[in-house]
Order: sequence, then structure tokens, then C-alpha cells
Amino acid sequence: MSSADLVSLRYIEEITIGVTPNNSVRSVGTLTATANFANAETVTVAGRVYTFQTTLTNVNGNVKIAASLTLSLLNLLRTINRSGGVVGTDYAAATVKHAALEATASTATTLSIRAIFGGTAGNALGTTEAAANASFGAATLTGGSNSSVTAWKPLRFTGESLNFNIENTKTAEVRSDRTETDLVQTSASGGGDVNVELSFATFKDWLEAVLCGAWTGSPTEVIQNGSILHSYTVQKQFQDMSVPQFHTYRGTCVESLNLSMEIGKIVEASFGLMSFGLDPVTGISEAQIGGSTFGAATSTTPMNAVTNLQDFSIDGVLFSGCISSLKLQIKNNLRAIQCIGSLTPRNMKLGTIEVTGDMEFYFNEGSNYLKFVQGVEFDFGFALQDSAGNRYGFTLPRCKFETGEVVAGGRNTDVMFSAKWRALYDTDSGLVMQLSSTAAT
Repeated sequence: MSSADLVSLRYIEEITIGVTPNNSVRSVGTLTATANFANAETVTVAGRVYTFQTTLTNVNGNVKIAASLTLSLLNLLRTINRSGGVVGTDYAAATVKHAALEATASTATTLSIRAIFGGTAGNALGTTEAAANASFGAATLTGGSNSSVTAWKPLRFTGESLNFNIENTKTAEVRSDRTETDLVQTSASGGGDVNVELSFATFKDWLEAVLCGAWTGSPTEVIQNGSILHSYTVQKQFQDMSVPQFHTYRGTCVESLNLSMEIGKIVEASFGLMSFGLDPVTGISEAQIGGSTFGAATSTTPMNAVTNLQDFSIDGVLFSGCISSLKLQIKNNLRAIQCIGSLTPRNMKLGTIEVTGDMEFYFNEGSNYLKFVQGVEFDFGFALQDSAGNRYGFTLPRCKFETGEVVAGGRNTDVMFSAKWRALYDTDSGLVMQLSSTAAT
């Protein structure tokens, strides 16, 4: 049983989408044979015993001795990988794929194996044999080295729904015995939300990603909506399992941001993610990438909508009225590119950026409602500044109200102007939205 309180999220930016920066080297080994195997001879790799048999029995790891050494080594390769050949004929149907290593090639006299994961940990995987005419070159796999470029950043969060979603299709074959014979995985992808409390500098990378731009300037940094696709490897670790498990989502892009500021609350946000998902071999593991380093989480205080929301202005004038809530949504309309021959997506493409939101005002003057009725454009901006003086500034130079409502709901209630707005491209500034970041001095 795993507790949500002991789940960690971390990420690393990818240079190539779907490829985690990692220059670790996997450990390897070679089994060399001079004659075919005899009945009951064994090869043991990383604790798994593979037994050669003239008459195959259904036990995990049993390998059929073939007519030649070449074919017997090929059967061993298929057994280790639990792939290819004829199940129940070339190897036992009860065989389970090895979790720590894979067989990469076989020849007339050799079998090559390697660790599934890079790093020096693979150098501890044992290789032994009880066979008259076969031997490994060393007692363990060798040559594994750790990564020097895998630097993970921790993510502060309040909840998450990142998951690997698989679409299964049942067969439509008509059978006289009225049975369904198979359920086939036909597509898969990763996705979900990461819920957070907004704090300064904590989500700098993901704010950059959702706006598809790049931070520029100093000491105040500025980012605008752009067309740069940022992708990440996001890792979820379940720390309190009997053997901690890592779920690694590659090709992860930020599809959306929902930012909410309400009376009496911390500023809440939710990042929507789209991902290639989990690699069937390396996506779920019990080992971290060898040589990984881990940065420290930020310690900035979560911002709130009580005292941290400042300088709300419309058409360049500070608003003197009263706002009960303000929400902002950014959506990138990402498309996952699915290809024949691949269960998971192979690429992501950006669509049209949409910046929308909600505002709710106490109805004490009618200028904003008039903008809605007349379809008048307006600009607005606001800032979030924490108690230390760290500040985010939001600028939206051209907006229109999409909907608006002013109603008397009933006795003992206040009349509110509730509106939805949409940001539009501004030809003067050349942007839809700008975000500035200024650290306290």
C-alpha cells in the first residue's frame, strides 16, 4: 500500500522530445559456447535460472534444447526476453520476462545481454553457468557507468492525476462457441493534471512551457506567448512501497494552465499535461537512472488572493471597485501525433493558443457591463506579490467579454457582474499575454 503523502514528482527538460537526457552506459555481458547444451544444464543471470531441457516442462525459465547450438542460444534469447519463437515449444509458457536485463543478440556461439537501465548498478548483476561447454566472460555484467547530465528538479504539488491511458479493442470475430478471444491494446498516451499552490520561482519552467516562449531580461524577466514547444520527462516516485517504484513519463508537454484567485484563498493553479506515456520496458522501474542528481525545492511562500493580488487595472486605470474572483486559463490545443506501428504518440504539435478567464465584480458601477453590451475592447493587468516582495505581473493588452450577466438572484444577496473574457492578438504589442517575474531585492 502506497500513501499519497510519500509520492514525489520531479522533472527534467528534454532536448529531443521523448528522450530523457541521460548519458549513462548500460552494463553488458557475453555467454560463449563451444557445443550444444545438455539436459538440465543451467545459465543464471541476475538471479534468474534458465534450465535447458530436452523435453520441455512448463516452469518459468525452462528452455528447449534445439537441434543446434545456434538455435539453442536463440531459444535462450527468446526466453530471457519472453518474446518471439513459439511459446510452449521453444520455452516454457510460464516464463516471465526478465525485469533487470535483456538479451540483445545471439550468434552461432554467443549470446549478448545487457542491463535494461544504465548506470553502475548493472555491474552487480551476476552471470553464472552450470554447463560443460559454455561460460561467461565475467562473474557479473561489466561496463556500466552513471549519467553526468541527468539533473532532476522537484515539483511542489497538492495533488495529481498523471496517468497512462490505454485504449483496448476487443475482437469482433464471430465464433460458434460465443466467446471473445482477445483484447488488444490499440493506442496509449499519458496525461493528467498537476495541482499546485502558486509560489514564486517554483513553476518558472512550466510557466515558460505553457506560454511556449522563453524568459528574457534582467533583473525583471519577461515572457510572452510564443511557438516554442518545451517537453519534459516527468517522474513519479512511490517511496513507501516495499521496493520503491518509479513511473517515468517521457515526451510530456504543458497543454494548459488554470489559475484561480478567490476570496479568502491561496492562489491555486492546475497544469494540464499531455505525454507520450510510459515506455513498456523502461517506463516503470525499481531503479533510478544511475548518476541522477536532485535539486532542492523552492521555499517561497504560496501566494494568496487576500493580500498578494495587487494593481488590478482596466484600460490602464487602477480599478477602484470590488472583485470577488478572477480566473485565467491558457490552452495550447496540443495534438498528440499517433503513427502506425507505435502504441504511443511519436510527437506533439502546438495548436492555437487560447487565453480566457472569468471575472466577477460587485455591481456598483456599470462601465464593465457596458463594455460587454457594446462589444468594446479593453486591456487589463494585475500582479501577484508575496510577502517577501517577489512579484509576478500579468498583462493582457487586448480583450473582450464573451458573456456577461447582471441579475438579482434573490433576497439578501448582492448583485454581481459575472463575465467570461477572452484575450486576443494585439497588433501594437505583437502578443496576446505577457508575464513578468521580479525577484525581491
